[in-house]
Amino acid sequence: MNLIGDEHLGHKISNEVVVLSELTSADINDHYLETLNDFRYMKYSRHKGKVHSFSSQVTFIESSKLQRHSLFKISTVETKEFCGVLSVIPDFQRKNVILNLLVFKNFSGQGYGFYAMKAMCEYLDLRLIDFKQIIGTNIENKAMQEIAKKMEFIECNSENFKNNDLVYFKRNRGEKSIYDYLPSEFSDARRIYVASCDAGASYQIYELLSQIESTYWMKLDGPAMSILANKGFNEVLSADYRDILECDLLLSGSGWMSSLEREAVEFARKSHVPTYCLLDHFVNYPTRFGNSLLEIPDGFISTNRFAFEKAKGIWINQRHYLIPDFQIARIQQKVFLRSSVDLVGLFVLDIVASNNAEAYILTIADALIKIEYIYSQDVKVRFRLHPAQPEPESLISKLKSVLGESTKFSVLSLEDDLISSQFVVGTNSYALFVANSAGIKTYITEVNASNQWVTEIPGFHILDMPR
Repeated sequence: MNLIGDEHLGHKISNEVVVLSELTSADINDHYLETLNDFRYMKYSRHKGKVHSFSSQVTFIESSKLQRHSLFKISTVETKEFCGVLSVIPDFQRKNVILNLLVFKNFSGQGYGFYAMKAMCEYLDLRLIDFKQIIGTNIENKAMQEIAKKMEFIECNSENFKNNDLVYFKRNRGEKSIYDYLPSEFSDARRIYVASCDAGASYQIYELLSQIESTYWMKLDGPAMSILANKGFNEVLSADYRDILECDLLLSGSGWMSSLEREAVEFARKSHVPTYCLLDHFVNYPTRFGNSLLEIPDGFISTNRFAFEKAKGIWINQRHYLIPDFQIARIQQKVFLRSSVDLVGLFVLDIVASNNAEAYILTIADALIKIEYIYSQDVKVRFRLHPAQPEPESLISKLKSVLGESTKFSVLSLEDDLISSQFVVGTNSYALFVANSAGIKTYITEVNASNQWVTEIPGFHILDMPR
């Protein structure tokens, strides 16, 4: 799993002092090499005594990618100068992530190391949930130990980290619970009213509800019926918005295919019940809520910083909360630990209108040609229909008529589909974001007006469609 593809899911990892971004061979400069070759300055480093050159560092950077280590360039916010390197090494079996820091000699003692570590640890709190963050340093390196202590790492003497010359420090998400990220109403809520239609939001709502203790009323429509009802919530279905009056808060999705969420938000706000919406996407934010202020929730909950920042820029008067993405964290771990998978791809379909089916299927056919060209062989691909696809049997029939009767369609859960796929293809589905974030190679068939968000998030591969 390479964390660089995320860069905090669309935004560089940063704070008021430093910015962390991918380290590439183009970044190697004199400060970098002079620091590495300063034997006295590097006396505490495991690389001390070695002679470092441009070519040796290019090899080091490329080999780190193969070993699934992430190397981050540290730059100053004020001058944009390259001032150091931070490496991140996740261990999904032990659920540890090891952090190694190097601040260049001419930037040392100015606080850049502390702020780089602070930015990374805050990122990891949300990205690698329940992982222990580990810093190991020479027992004589007091400066690094001070950074660890200032970041509230505690010294550990685990057998896994035993070395007479080194001292290790660990930190575990600051020991935060989910309630530390959520609005205060959640910790006191005895009963929560859930209103959801959209598939993506329903998956996220399920993940959130699995982390908190409360009872529920649920009003569901569309794909949410199968997602949430099938996960054990079928006994708390609500037939009337008046059940909101018996609840301490409303949690809604933000689907566009139904007025259910908007109606629930409006009823709750008129009744002075706190309302929060869980965002699971990046498009058409304003149109997902009505023109009335009563249809806009009191606050928005996001599971990635890209959605969080985008929502804050649109709804400036609402409260905004950023919480861990438990769904992606679980899939990410399973992808990392899985044994090798066959060269099988997953094609995630958008909702296809009947009058656009022919053009859409031709786009799919072109994409499959390009995928086979990339992998230089026949590739097995199965298709995943959008859960809200109208008349799905008609679309299946049309796809088979063009692509062949042997065309496969998935009946697995999204999670199982992703874990069993070596790559994923699609145009504008939130499932593509999940796949990309979980470390699965993800291809976008084309960039158009509806899916510009894919150009703003690192890691996606845009297919150069054959003409």
